Amino acid sequence: MANDHDHDHAGHDHAGHVGHDHAGHDHGHDHVGHDHAGHDHAGHDHAGHSHADVGRRALMAALVFNVVFLCIEAGVGVWTQSLALISDAVHMFTDVLALTIALLAATARLKPRGGVATFGHARVAVLGGLSNALLALAASVWIIVEAIERFRDPPVVPGLPVLVTATIGLVVNVASAWWLHGAGDHGVNMRAALLHMMGDALGSVAAIIAGVTLLLGGPVVVDPIVSVIVGAIVVGSAVPLLRDATNILLERAPRALNLSSVRATITAFAEVTDVAALHVWSLDDGDTMASVVVSTDSVDLLALVGVADTMRETLRRKHRIVHTTIEWRPAGLPGSCCPVLPPM
Repeated sequence: MANDHDHDHAGHDHAGHVGHDHAGHDHGHDHVGHDHAGHDHAGHDHAGHSHADVGRRALMAALVFNVVFLCIEAGVGVWTQSLALISDAVHMFTDVLALTIALLAATARLKPRGGVATFGHARVAVLGGLSNALLALAASVWIIVEAIERFRDPPVVPGLPVLVTATIGLVVNVASAWWLHGAGDHGVNMRAALLHMMGDALGSVAAIIAGVTLLLGGPVVVDPIVSVIVGAIVVGSAVPLLRDATNILLERAPRALNLSSVRATITAFAEVTDVAALHVWSLDDGDTMASVVVSTDSVDLLALVGVADTMRETLRRKHRIVHTTIEWRPAGLPGSCCPVLPPM
């Protein structure tokens, strides 16, 4: 498996060169197989673009509502000196930035493949998700630090304005989260935007708790306490999202995918004698790609084309790999198809 991981592009170049030298028919097979995979992936792109367009409209609606409420909440928070409202307004500001980034990324993702962007622009959305995860972490750390400072000398906060403003904010946040979730786009970019909305909804719930407690004559320290709780919850949600975005950008195999099972699916075909190289990566959540070099004793090139088509469909059905590039290599061919690249 270690050699498989190190295969990289050089291995493809070498294998492609050998295939060209040994049989022109092999090269023709690769071309035919690649066309088939490309056709399937184009269909997947069409469905993905449909989800992305719906998601983009949901992001626009959420952005408008959040900008309006941000102005209201920030004003009331400064007037009442409520950290629960101010921290929620800061988080709301990061939400507005997050929704803006997500909207720009979703728009870029809709651009068609072409030119040097042979895989399209799905990674733009991953970059947007990574940026928003970092933004959520930074906002949460600021809230926690500010809350700790207020434990020493918590200001007196009027409960009613906090309660009313936080209740309105909760409605805005839940509605925004519902729109984003209903868009059907579960990529990193949309998950990051949804994280901000859910985090802000939690902030509103915390502010409501603080407002009710203050109205009932409870301790003013409840304001920074609930702020720390909200910050900790958002940090706990942002870290997995940051990890997923980083794994995609590093072209690691999806965490939910069992590589041994994928290899077993390929070697289960009678025509396959060995798997020389297997690489699996994602463009975004759900856009899993693979390339594999397989050895075979068969010399029936036309039959191998059909086997490759069946293999792609099996990988799609069993492992949700939407695009697979398959290269056949004669078994026992001298030399290595996939040399290990030295570290940079």
